[in-house]
Amino acid sequence: MNCKMSKPLVGMMVGCIVASFSAPAQAVILFENPFDASAATNVLCDPCSFSEPSARGTAGGRVWDLFTLTGPSTLQSLRWFGLASDQMMLGVNVQIANAPNSSPISSLFFAHYDLASISRNGERRTVSLPDLVLSAGTYWLAIYGPSFTEKHTWRTQFEPNGDNSALQYFGQNPDNPAGFNVIHEDARFRIDGELNPVPLPAALPLYGTGLGLLAFLAWRRKRRAVTAA
Repeated sequence: MNCKMSKPLVGMMVGCIVASFSAPAQAVILFENPFDASAATNVLCDPCSFSEPSARGTAGGRVWDLFTLTGPSTLQSLRWFGLASDQMMLGVNVQIANAPNSSPISSLFFAHYDLASISRNGERRTVSLPDLVLSAGTYWLAIYGPSFTEKHTWRTQFEPNGDNSALQYFGQNPDNPAGFNVIHEDARFRIDGELNPVPLPAALPLYGTGLGLLAFLAWRRKRRAVTAA
């Protein structure tokens, strides 16, 4: 085999390079604490309404749970579970931060969703995220009602293989809490979106190594053919 016979392999390699950066990204599950309807479930108020016995006492404050992204990602939708009886006439707030109990001003993402923008199916609620781009890492999520006049709930479950990282803050002012309780469970939610491609400068050395290997193999075969002749 001579160098000319390696051209199809080189063409294939170049085609792979082009395809890897031109193919459309596919929506995937970026993170999920799946809801198991057969398992024991807890319900946290966030917030509890004034009618709840402990609404302004030691419970009913902001609930946070963490999630991890394995690579650079574009977040496109959020799904979570709460009580089907939640009215949510006032909508919900969604907040993503580097640390729990961050103010909306310092958050990575903060948005209010009115009732019309929340897709509801029994206990499941879904909202769209505005193509939020985040790097690989660990983040904290809070989903809560905007007023104590209306209860909003978030279902949690214990996961034998999970981090069970949910926290519930408490106090008279949810934005300035007196402390928090470690729930030892995980909130039930899922984030969908796209895994962002590896940036071209970072990927080029990998492809260059492959092309160099093909060239070396072709040169060695040609040298053996000349020696044999």
